[in-house]
Amino acid sequence: MQAIKPMTDGIFKYIFDYKENIEYTEYLLECLFNERDDAFKERVKVLYAKTLDKSNYHNRGYETDVMVFIDETIMINLEAYIGFPEVSKKKSFAYMSNLFYSQFKEGDSLKTPKIFIQYNFVKDEEVKSDEYRMMSINDEHVWLFDSDIFVYRVINVGEENKNISNKLKRLLKFLNSDNMEEARIRAKGDEKLMSLYEKMSAYINGGGLDKLNEIYQRERH
Repeated sequence: MQAIKPMTDGIFKYIFDYKENIEYTEYLLECLFNERDDAFKERVKVLYAKTLDKSNYHNRGYETDVMVFIDETIMINLEAYIGFPEVSKKKSFAYMSNLFYSQFKEGDSLKTPKIFIQYNFVKDEEVKSDEYRMMSINDEHVWLFDSDIFVYRVINVGEENKNISNKLKRLLKFLNSDNMEEARIRAKGDEKLMSLYEKMSAYINGGGLDKLNEIYQRERH
C-alpha cells in the first residue's frame, strides 16, 4: 500500500473542499495570490467538488477537483495529481473549458464572463510548472478573452521557484511530503501548517480515507 501523503486525493479534497475547513481554503488562496493573512476571510464560497474519475484513491488515474468562488466574481478550480501524464493535462483542460462555459445560461452574453483560473497541483518530477492562456499565435496582443479571464496553471509542488513568496514555498514543500511524518517535520515552526497537519492526521486516524474509498467503490458498481 502506498504511503498516505498530503497530496493523496482524498486528503486534498477533505481539507480544501469542506465548509468546516474553509480557513485552509482561504489560507491556500492567500499563498497563491500573495495576500496578507485573512485577506479572503468571509469572501470565499466553496462548492462541493465533482469527481472526474471514480476509483481507488491511491490509483494514478483518480482526480478530484475543488471549485471556489471569490466575491462571486472569480472562479477557481483546484485539482491535485500524483503523476500528471499528458492525457490528464488534456482532460483537465477540457474539463476547465466546460466549467468556464457552465457559468452562462442560455441567451447570456459571453462579453462579461467571470475570471476563471484552473490550478493543477502536481507531484511528479517529470512535470514543470507552467501557465497557459488564450492568446493568438500570430499576435501576442490578440486574446480570445482578456488575458486574465481564462488561465490554466500547473504547479509542481516539488519544483524550486525563487519567484514565489516564502509562505507559498512552505506550503508547497509541505504538500510535496512523501508521507505524513515528513509533513509533520516540515510543518514544525509554522502555526498554520501544523494546524493543517493535525487536521489531516485526525481525518486519517478517524478512518476518513477508508470511508471515502468505500463511497467511491460503491459508486463504481
